[in-house]
Amino acid sequence: MNLIVSNAHIGVSYFFILSGFIMIIAYNNKNINVLNYYKNRFARIYPMYIFALLLFLVITKNNNNEQIFYNVVGLQSWIPGFPLTLNTPGWSISVEIFFTAYFLLFFTFLKNILLKLLQ
Repeated sequence: MNLIVSNAHIGVSYFFILSGFIMIIAYNNKNINVLNYYKNRFARIYPMYIFALLLFLVITKNNNNEQIFYNVVGLQSWIPGFPLTLNTPGWSISVEIFFTAYFLLFFTFLKNILLKLLQ
C-alpha cells in the first residue's frame, strides 16, 4: 500500500494527460464561445474547491493570509514554498485552473500549426 501511495503522483499525471486529450476531442470540431467556456469551467471547478478550502480553514483556524490568498486564487502550485499549504490536494486544482486558463490559447495555436503542417 505504501508503494501505491508514494507513487500516486504518476496517476495524477496520467489523469491530466487523459483530461487534456478528452478536452481536445470535445472541442475539436466546435466553435468555442470563449466567455461560455470560461464560465462553464469556473462553475464546474471553483465552487467545490472554495467550499473545501473554507471547510479546511474553519476546522484548522488557519490565519496565514498569504497562504489563504494563494490558495483562493489558485496560485499555490506556482509560488515556491506554497504548493501543499492549507488544503493539500488543492495543488491539483491549482494546476487545473492554470490549464483551464491557457487551454484555448494552446489549443488554437497547436490546431493552426497542425493544420498548416498537414496542408
